[in-house]
Amino acid sequence: MQFPERISGQMGEIMVKMFGAATAIAAFFAGAANAVPVTIDNFGAISGGAERFAGELTAGFVDWYSVEIAADAAYFDIYTSDTEIDLEVGIYSAGGNLVAMNDDAVAFAGDAALSFGTGSGFELGDMMFDGRSGPMLAAGLYYIAVGAFFVNFEEMNFQAESENTTASGFYNLTVKSDVAATPVPSPVPLPASLPLLAIALGGFAGLRQFGTRQ
Repeated sequence: MQFPERISGQMGEIMVKMFGAATAIAAFFAGAANAVPVTIDNFGAISGGAERFAGELTAGFVDWYSVEIAADAAYFDIYTSDTEIDLEVGIYSAGGNLVAMNDDAVAFAGDAALSFGTGSGFELGDMMFDGRSGPMLAAGLYYIAVGAFFVNFEEMNFQAESENTTASGFYNLTVKSDVAATPVPSPVPLPASLPLLAIALGGFAGLRQFGTRQ
């Protein structure tokens, strides 16, 4: 970059250093914005039923998963189970923005859970989670982060880092979704006079046919 000739000497050097630092910072954030996490497993499109993955967490690391939510889904649940680790769970949009996170879904149990939309009736322990995390998410690709307490979930750029450098072990991660149940319409009762009217019309039609044959 060429600075104006009037900027020279020490001031010019300061300007060059400032410009270089700003360029480096901009490059760093541009790279971070495109740093899609490497996933352990892709749950694929979830539109009905549940999918479970048995994971093993390494101390100091965060495990990432990807999942696609269908357009007709009525609810979407995420929860951990069968672990001795105090886990945290977060979910990010495809653009890297934090949607929600949870720690200690059930007090002192170490499990974490998120529930969007309604209709699952999801309970963990004695706590109801059905729709607790917010309304149903828009259809599309999402990324799930699992780590041991304490995890720093940043708002942007898939930034989730665990400060726990000692906890490690096995866990199960389950995602569950389904479409809204279609209500079955109740039969409308016929008026009491309608069967009598049908009989009368049938008799009238018979008389017409008899008359025609004569």
